[in-house]
Amino acid sequence: MTPRDLEKRVETLEISQAFLERNVEQLGQTLVSQQKLVEELQRQVHFLSRKLAGRLNPDAAQALFEPDEEVPPHY
Repeated sequence: MTPRDLEKRVETLEISQAFLERNVEQLGQTLVSQQKLVEELQRQVHFLSRKLAGRLNPDAAQALFEPDEEVPPHY
């Protein structure tokens, strides 16, 4: 193997490594984004299941009071 062949081979490996590092970084960012979305969806499912339980059981509706959903008196 000539020095030029070795240099070309090292260059090819460095390019591959840079490509792989970029892909790992992008996958990490995608994973963080997906995890945030999953957590938000879990909160929504929990909220909706509590709300549905209150509609099925009127006595539990008082426990499901959400102050953020109530319209202020000036409306």
